[in-house]
Amino acid sequence: MTKAFYRLGEGNIASIVQHPEVIYRHSFRKMPQMGVTEPEVKQLIAFLRWVGEIENRHWPPQDEKFVTAFKLREAQAQNLNKVDVVMGACGGCHSFENQGRSIGGDFSAIASRITYDRATLIRFMLNPASVKPGSAMPPQNVSPETAALIADFILSLKVTREVRQ
Repeated sequence: MTKAFYRLGEGNIASIVQHPEVIYRHSFRKMPQMGVTEPEVKQLIAFLRWVGEIENRHWPPQDEKFVTAFKLREAQAQNLNKVDVVMGACGGCHSFENQGRSIGGDFSAIASRITYDRATLIRFMLNPASVKPGSAMPPQNVSPETAALIADFILSLKVTREVRQ
């Protein structure tokens, strides 16, 4: 859990803790509904952020890419390649080329089935319920500029896939 804040982000941590039955419904992971209150969620997020800042000699090593991407994505997203931006923002729930987790699905599969245009996809990331009421995806804590980079990445997978066929 030392780097959970960077791997998952605030919105995903809150959703996982408050609605594990929704988030993990298709996963081998099972977490009981603990009845965590909103103030307790905020305290947990603050604790996980604090733990994430403890010097632990870059352990666990597989999470360092999330820490780096999280710290750079808002301030210097242009310095990261798109895969790093996407995995740093979305890899806690989504996967791409065997990176990240597959709770929310692989980006290649998502790209092949979505019908959203760029603006709608950006809006979906920032506030999923505004586009798809009842969506299990929590709002993402990214800037509109970062959401645009992620949307461009996902849509580029769709174009590449269509061209290959």
